[in-house]
Amino acid sequence: NHLLLPTNKDVWNQCICRQQKVIEHCQNGIFYGMCYAGVEEYVLPVTDGQGIIGFVSVSGYRTDPEQACRRMEILSKKYLLDKEQLKQIYQQHLRDPPPPQMFVDTMVSPLCAMLRLLYITWLRIYETMSINDCNSDYIYSYIIHYLNRNYNQRVTLEQIASQCHCSKSYIMQIFKHKGKGTVWRYITGLRMEKARMLLTESRLQIGEISERIGYSDSNYFTNTFRKENGISPSAYRNQFRQIEKEK
Repeated sequence: NHLLLPTNKDVWNQCICRQQKVIEHCQNGIFYGMCYAGVEEYVLPVTDGQGIIGFVSVSGYRTDPEQACRRMEILSKKYLLDKEQLKQIYQQHLRDPPPPQMFVDTMVSPLCAMLRLLYITWLRIYETMSINDCNSDYIYSYIIHYLNRNYNQRVTLEQIASQCHCSKSYIMQIFKHKGKGTVWRYITGLRMEKARMLLTESRLQIGEISERIGYSDSNYFTNTFRKENGISPSAYRNQFRQIEKEK
């Protein structure tokens, strides 16, 4: 089924949105389970010593065709997919039985370790830049990196300054000079970009989109979206769907 899902934007976006739940399920280590599309897989967490930063999925197995069939039924109805095609892909491309968990853990753990090392190495490079290099280009790049990762959180100027080991006034000065604006304008731009994507590529409710991009108040999100785009989120979504129908 994974061969078909990436070609459908709504379904693929659903896969992406469910990644946070997978990370939460990884808290106790490697596990085996079935995804919402009926595909079974091993999932191994990638940690940085403080928490989970991602995961590796070893997918493509089948042991419970009845449960998988029920999930494919729901999937086909929700996203108007060909149920028989899903079943055919399930039978032809998924393997049975899956390898033992110990084998998967032994084979894939080195990959997880390499990903962890890569993450830590790049993180240290950014930290070294912000501590030892006075070049404002490096600091600005680090700020952008930090904001791109945390735009949907409650970001404060104090947090950014602490991350860059600079004063708040210096952060504002650099960002205004390099970015031609403010930190908050940049965060709003990131949030609006993500909102537009979710409005056109998912079926999430407006309130869910608001929370996902960092707004706890959906009314505030709606007002901000209208101010930035000249149209409400609901109207933007309807307008997009109308355009798609006319193609």
